[in-house]
Order: sequence, then C-alpha cells, then structure tokens
Amino acid sequence: MAFKKLTLPKKDKSSSSSITSKFKKRTSETLEKTWNKRTRKSGGASGKDIYDHDKLDKYGIQIMQVNTQKDGEYFFNQLPQSFDGDVEPHEEVSIHYQCGIKNDQMICMERYTEGKENCHRCNLQKEGWRKYGKEDKKIKTVLAGMYPQDKVIYLLEDLSPKYLKDEEPDGILYIKDFPKKGVHAKIQDEVRDKKTGRMTDIADLEDEGKLIYMKVTIKEDKEKNAKFPEYGSFDLMDRDLPVNKKVLKTLEKLIEDASEEGMTAIQYLLHFPEEGEMKKIMETEVFDFDLSSDDAPKTKKEKEKDRKNVKEEDGEIDIQELEETLNEMKSTFVIKKFCKENDIYEVIEGCDERDEMIEAILTYFSEK
Repeated sequence: MAFKKLTLPKKDKSSSSSITSKFKKRTSETLEKTWNKRTRKSGGASGKDIYDHDKLDKYGIQIMQVNTQKDGEYFFNQLPQSFDGDVEPHEEVSIHYQCGIKNDQMICMERYTEGKENCHRCNLQKEGWRKYGKEDKKIKTVLAGMYPQDKVIYLLEDLSPKYLKDEEPDGILYIKDFPKKGVHAKIQDEVRDKKTGRMTDIADLEDEGKLIYMKVTIKEDKEKNAKFPEYGSFDLMDRDLPVNKKVLKTLEKLIEDASEEGMTAIQYLLHFPEEGEMKKIMETEVFDFDLSSDDAPKTKKEKEKDRKNVKEEDGEIDIQELEETLNEMKSTFVIKKFCKENDIYEVIEGCDERDEMIEAILTYFSEK
C-alpha cells in the first residue's frame, strides 16, 4: 500500500526565536536551591520532620543520609554548635513519629521543656492508659507506639565519600538526628579514656577533635518479618585533614545568626511545634478505639489547682487519681510543697526518697 506524501509546513524561524526569547535563564539563587535539595527526600505523604527546611536551604545545610536497609560504613566529624565552651556540641530531643494522617514527626515539647509545656499526644496517651490499662494487646501496642523516641542531633562534616571512594570533601555542613542509645551513647563510651577517665573533646576544631567511624549492620527479625539497623564498631581516629574551610564558614555564620536569636545553632535549625499544632495534627489520626475524653487533658495550671484541693469536702479521696497526681511530681521538693499545702507534712517526716514519700502518702489516705 502506497502512502500519500505529506506536505509539511515550513518552519518559521523568526517565530521560534521569539518564543524561546521569552524563557529566562535560572538565577544563581534558583540553581543553588535546586542543588541544595538534590538529595532531600520528598515530603509527600511522609509529612513534616523536625527541621526548619527554609533555614537548611538558606545555609545550604543537608541532612546526612544513613542507609537503614543496607550494611554500610560511615566517617564523620562532629562539629560544635556554639562558640561557648560550656555548650554541648549536640542537642537532645524526643521525637513523636507517625503523627496524624501524614505521619508527621514532631518534637515532644513536654520532654524538651522538662514538663513546662504540655504535649497533646502525650496527654492523649496518658488518657488511653487510664481508660484501657494494658489488658488489650492491640490497644497496648498503639499506646506504646505513641511514646516519643530519644534522639541526639549532631552538626557534622560527612567524610564517608573521602575514605570510601577517595573523593574530595564536598564542603557541605550536615545535620543528623541519631538514636541516643544506639549511637550517641556508644560514641560517648569511646570519648572517655578507660584508664585515666579523661574526656576527649571530639568536636574540637583544633587539637583534640576526632574522626568518628561507625558501621551499620542490617539485622532481620524473622518472627516479625522485619529488618532493622544495628549501629556498632564505633572508633575515634585522629583527623588526617582539618575541617573544610567552606564548612567552617557556613558554621560560623549559622552560629552568629542563631546567637542573635538567643539560640544554639542546632536549636535554630529545628521546628518546634507551635501551640495547638500537635492537637490539629492528631485530629487527623484515626484509632480503632476511643481516645477522646469527656474531660479534656488537664493543663499544668489545672493540675496544680487539683493538688491544692486534694481534700474533698466530704472527706473522700480517689486513691487512684491521687497516685497519678503524685507520680507526676518529679522531685521531693514538689511533694513536700504538696504536703504543706494539704496539711499532711507530718506524713512524710522521716522519708528521704521520692518513692518513700509517695508510698507514705498513699498509705495514709488508704487507711483513713
């Protein structure tokens, strides 16, 4: 079968040229922003994380990637987050994972502020334990999953490509949140000299600084059909070369800007939940059981008021509620104050420890 020859229209070069002239070259800022985000994982359905990404982009800081699905080795320098020698080079936080429908990651402000602020997720969890206890395994699993995980955040220079692939350092300042027990505690075990007890400042930028080696091994739990990373083989080694000047310049500017806001460098790069933010996120989370309460979780001021009014007019005391109230008191000072306000100070006389005081108070009211 013969095909009919088609007559194609002639291209109008002048028209094509006028169209292309409308497209402008990307600015250097846009190109750098694209480059800075080249390894960042897409937010998408995974939701928010704990970092302020606008600030990460501003300073060209990247989140160090650790492959938790494949064995690997890592080399990195921990860097200070302040010019002040009294400031630790890391920041400890507790993180709630899988919050809401988008599985957001949120810093637990109740733990971060040592109880000065409330955490809506923690309040809901406490309400769940109060309502359901630990009898139902399914509910217990969900409630246990609401606990925040302890993490320690480092600023660092990633030298893995240098020692594993013989590539030149990239001059990028990285940030990374490591498991406190699985990584940070093990690094600290190496920091202290076993014989003399002397501590080494591994984040020092001059004499004492050390290169950290870490190995990740993937373990398999056949019963749960799951894999998990195991961090180990930690070692501290002398640095072969000083910290990259470009990294130091970025770090200097970051610390200066953070100081103006009264913060450390790492604090400055974090996203701390605003008031009501966690509650709004949690409203999108669906549970197979009721976590709501007729009485909303009490604020710290309301709890303080309850402590002062623990004696009811009819003389009856809810022992379980009293025990919960006492267990929320983290120091002997607060318990003593509670006893003085309720005219029962003589009950704890002779008690030195917190648990002793709580037991004495509960015994006193149980026998009344």
